[in-house]
Amino acid sequence: MRWLFLIVFLAGHVVHAQNTAAYDHRWNIVDSLMNKKGLTVSALEEVNKIYKTAHREKNEGQVIKALVYRIRLQQERSDEGLPGAIREMLAEVDSSSQPARPILQNMLASLYQRYLEDNIWRIRGRMETTIKNDSDITTWPAADLERTIKKLYLHSLDAER
Repeated sequence: MRWLFLIVFLAGHVVHAQNTAAYDHRWNIVDSLMNKKGLTVSALEEVNKIYKTAHREKNEGQVIKALVYRIRLQQERSDEGLPGAIREMLAEVDSSSQPARPILQNMLASLYQRYLEDNIWRIRGRMETTIKNDSDITTWPAADLERTIKKLYLHSLDAER
């Protein structure tokens, strides 16, 4: 009985080690494409493949890492910038579960915060309106952004939500 347990235990660790090595190899390719060759489009394609694989395998750590890379690479080549990154992260938060959800909420709050800081000169003059377009943060007043940031940070600290 001990041998059976030991074999199952070791087999699980071997599979995990092989899986980690495969991801490490793929991330080395991404880093090479980004930093050594400057091929951001090719790097984004590879990151999207990693994301799909990690999502399929329910490897939340790799999903989060892929999201960080994806957002960075998409911001470099997209006209949407932070609003596009926020929409993508919001969709990811909505479809996530524990333990990844608080991490993604914190990341989303950071994106909102960065958007507010980068655009404060434009946002400060906006008035609160009764008609809101919740899907378009480029029209939100500062108070709405600040409430959303605070709510997301607090939710990210509350492990039960």
